[in-house]
Amino acid sequence: MNKSYELYRKYKRLNEEELTQLQQDYRDYFSKMMELYRVKDPSDFTDEKKQSEFFDNVNKNWNNGKGVITGWEEKVKKQLGESKQLLKKKLLESKLRKLIQFELQKHTK
Repeated sequence: MNKSYELYRKYKRLNEEELTQLQQDYRDYFSKMMELYRVKDPSDFTDEKKQSEFFDNVNKNWNNGKGVITGWEEKVKKQLGESKQLLKKKLLESKLRKLIQFELQKHTK
């Protein structure tokens, strides 16, 4: 299990009074990151690459002992938006290739 996730689960089980402000911030940050990736739990990822990207972002945007890095949410949203655009582009290219192949097959018969 990922160390970041272990921390989150530990902090999630504790009451507000038992957590330091930094621990509360981490729990909230991790929850927000899951919300941005549209998962309720990191085990919900069906794509191992996407799960790895998620944990990379969790670790990259959290400064141990200090909290979240300023502007982290915008960076992650931008990255996710670019990923979606790239995925759409690849899907369109694939559909276009199939259409071209279909049309070529029609004309060669």
